[in-house]
Order: sequence, then C-alpha cells, then structure tokens
Amino acid sequence: PGAATNGTCTITGGFTPTMQGAAQTGSFTVDEPNNDPTSFTVTVVGDGVIPEIDVMPNPLAFPDVLVGQSTTLDVTVSNTGTAVLSIPVMGVSDPGGDFGIDTDGCSGMPVPPGGDCTITVAFTPSVPGPRTGSFDISSDDPNEPTVTVDLTGAGATPDISVGPNPLEFPS
Repeated sequence: PGAATNGTCTITGGFTPTMQGAAQTGSFTVDEPNNDPTSFTVTVVGDGVIPEIDVMPNPLAFPDVLVGQSTTLDVTVSNTGTAVLSIPVMGVSDPGGDFGIDTDGCSGMPVPPGGDCTITVAFTPSVPGPRTGSFDISSDDPNEPTVTVDLTGAGATPDISVGPNPLEFPS
C-alpha cells in the first residue's frame, strides 16, 4: 500500500553493524509508480558500536607467600569499546585450589565505554613451591566472549637459621 497524495508513510528498517566504527553505509530504493521520477534511493549511515573487554594484568603474578598466609591482588576489567560491556552474574569463575575470588566487583555490573571494574583475587598457598591456577571472565564482547586470567605464585616457608653451629657451652 502506498501513501495518499501529499501523504506520508513510514518505512522501518534495522541496522546490524558488521564491525566497530563510523560511516557504515547502506541504501534502499523506494518505487513510486504514480510520480516522476518513479523511484528514489535513500542512503543511510550508522556507527557500529560493540563492547571490547581488556583485562590487566594477565597473567596475575603473586609474590612469594608463607604457607597458610594470604595476600590479595587486583585484576582490572576495562571496556575499551564503544558500547556497554556486560559481564553476567556468575560471569567470573572460581579458580579453586590455592587461589580464590576475594571480591567480584564485575559480575552483573554494566561497564560503560571507557569504564572499568575490579576483581580481587586471593592467594593462600597450602604447600611450599610454585602454584598455578586460572579463572575465566565471560562477557558480551563478540570478539572475545571469554578471557582466561592465568595465576602464578609460590608458597614459601620461613627461613630459620641457628648459630653458631656447633653451639659450645663453657665447661
């Protein structure tokens, strides 16, 4: 159906960007058989906006920690894209073992373009020596829907020395 003489009609369309950035163009043609010219082309322009997750530091390297003691370090999740980044509730997995999520300031929180949020990771070594782990951060970044953060640290034991050796007592 067409519009009445000197009337209007509405054409509704959609825009699905194929990449991030400005000046993505397209066009469509409208035919009007009762007027001259009989058709005209409409050009449309849109900006592609997507979220872009960036996680720092990765890997997250803990200093040596005494066995049974604990320390924490922060991971910053930034949105370097042009649309809001969404990290779903439970979007941060638990690394398990000697590592754990102490504070999750990202799951369920929208991160605006240029914004960031923080995940605090705890390291409590249970045995001496090198320890490794990892956890995943899920998001709606179409290019990187899951980021794995690698974790490293070492369990340490107290350095005890007794001297002098041998210990001599007076007679």
